Amino acid sequence: MGILAIIALYCREFQALYSGIRIERKIEVQEDEVPEDLKIVVYRVMQEALNNVAKHSKADLVKLSLEKIKDRIELTIKDNGRGFNLKEVFSIESSHRGLGLAGMRERT
Repeated sequence: MGILAIIALYCREFQALYSGIRIERKIEVQEDEVPEDLKIVVYRVMQEALNNVAKHSKADLVKLSLEKIKDRIELTIKDNGRGFNLKEVFSIESSHRGLGLAGMRERT
């Protein structure tokens, strides 16, 4: 399966598990435009971001987009949840902070 099919499958499974959270997908990239080594990064970041939405945001809508903009691939995930202050989260001692955001940061 390619990254586009995996995104579709994961979003369907996520919505089945979290029926109160709707995902709007906007995919504006072709499979062959996503470099092979980037596909796993896109998948893992999407997976962690959606996991964080389900665990922390209290959102009922997620907007996920994957686009090619000039010479780069951009994954954007936005939700209508309660939000957080990124600087504040990263200033917390690492032993009191989850690994999700740090893992996404490291992957990207």
